[in-house]
Amino acid sequence: MLEVLMFRKASVDQRLTAARRILSGEPNDECIYRAAIDGLMPRWGGTPQQLEAWVREAMRPLPEAESIMRYARLYNDAAVYYYGQSLFDKTQVRWSLMRQGLERLVAVYPGNYWRNRSAVLACMVKDREVAAAALKTIDKPELDAWGSDGDAERNYEICSRWATQS
Repeated sequence: MLEVLMFRKASVDQRLTAARRILSGEPNDECIYRAAIDGLMPRWGGTPQQLEAWVREAMRPLPEAESIMRYARLYNDAAVYYYGQSLFDKTQVRWSLMRQGLERLVAVYPGNYWRNRSAVLACMVKDREVAAAALKTIDKPELDAWGSDGDAERNYEICSRWATQS
């Protein structure tokens, strides 16, 4: 439904109203919060302020440990859908919250994806300590976590070199 509204050129406010209406029956349905993220990207008329407000709204119904994971997932989606390497330059994302959320995601979901994304995002924000620690936990680079633009392997190599420099 949210995608249909985007393609019908409904305003951001109309799309968020529809998402809230859906969420009134399922207030913890993360799929709805995540589906709304794409419509908050600039190409669909969204702003960094609207994105931040939506992410904060999405965090509210959850206990703190879960809310910071949601924060990390939603801003990760924003990076994947639109912002890429410019996430920290062009949005209001806070690395301190993102880092906490990523740490929690890795603890709860110990698979390779979130360890790779932790390294990617730490490199983006130039947090060498977190990037180096995350890279040490990666069994094998999960290239889809490093980009979809054909540069995933290169992104991994650049981040790895940078993170291990003294």
